[in-house]
Amino acid sequence: MDELDIPPDAIDDKLSIEMLRAFIANGAQSVSINKEFFLDRSFSEGKAWGVFLADTIRHIANDISHRAKLDEEAVLTDILTALSSEIA
Repeated sequence: MDELDIPPDAIDDKLSIEMLRAFIANGAQSVSINKEFFLDRSFSEGKAWGVFLADTIRHIANDISHRAKLDEEAVLTDILTALSSEIA
């Protein structure tokens, strides 16, 4: 199994919490989520995950745009178009 490194910020922060772990296994996506973190909060669990995933998508778009020397907003549009198509 090929795992990614833990981000330096997460190593440095003693209060950091892993929220999501995702793999491609047996030809399909396999995901573990932190089911407890957003429970018993003053906001909707669904909305909290939406904000978390939006931030994650922005990180992905930023990384792709820097590596491929593409416009970040164009990359973000591609991601959101694919997301909208897949989630419908």
